[in-house]
Formats: sequence, C-alpha cells, structure tokens
Amino acid sequence: MARKKIVFVIVEGPSDEEALGVLLTRIFEKESVYVHINHGDITSKSRVNPSNIVNQVGNCIREYEKKNHFKRSDFKEIIHIIDTDGAFVKDSVIKEDQQAKKTIYSPSEIRTMNPHNIIDRNKRKRENILRLIMKDEICNIPYNPCGRENPRFQP
Repeated sequence: MARKKIVFVIVEGPSDEEALGVLLTRIFEKESVYVHINHGDITSKSRVNPSNIVNQVGNCIREYEKKNHFKRSDFKEIIHIIDTDGAFVKDSVIKEDQQAKKTIYSPSEIRTMNPHNIIDRNKRKRENILRLIMKDEICNIPYNPCGRENPRFQP
C-alpha cells in the first residue's frame, strides 16, 4: 500500500485550525492532512517583505519536514489560507477612532486608534500576498494560496 501524501495546510491561528481541520481532513481523506498553525499572520509580520516571504513560508515546511523526518516527496501540496484583514481596501476607509480598544472591521470601514499602523500593515500584507499568489510551488512542492483560483479575486 502506498504511503499517504501530506497536504500541508498553513493557517494563522488555533481558531482557523479548529474551524477547518475536520473539514480539510474529510476533503483530503486519502491523503494525510497536516494543518500548520502559524501563530500569527506571516504576511503581515514587520520583518517579512516580498523579497523574503517565499523563504518564510518555506521555513515552515523545512521545520516540519526536519522535525518529523519527512522528505519533499512525502508532500502532495501546500495550501495556504490567508486572511486578508482588509489589505486590499483603500486607505480612505481606515478611520481613526480613539475609543477603539482593538481594530474594528465593518463592511464600510476599518476603525482603529492608529490608522497609520493599519495602512502600513495593509501595504506590507498586500505586497506579500501578491508575491505569494504568483508562486506555483515552494520548496519544490505545489503551492496553493487560497484565493488564487477564485475568479472574484482581482488584485
């Protein structure tokens, strides 16, 4: 019997894993699905930029591979589920609100105590996402950032 292949799924946090883990396991029932919790959004981290984002995602794969004694041929694909957090909205919808203890998202605006931080984060996140969606593979493993296949996604 052939060994199951790993579908390496990158999510941002424990709630993403909890919400998607069982569903993904059912979708890929013939493969071994590993949901990697990134504990934070790799695309918006301050030291991550378009020149190193691919390597940062690759580091997640290499760490898992080394820790579990896998090799590249053990992987079927990488699925990266990215929360855009408003990265593609116009800066004008980001409003200052000194009463907002945390960032507040609504269909029409983003309210925050420090709009400049959100604007900077959005720019970094947007540039990193646009770099990632151009990749077909990372570490010689097929790479699928969720959203690339979505016809409504028009950067």
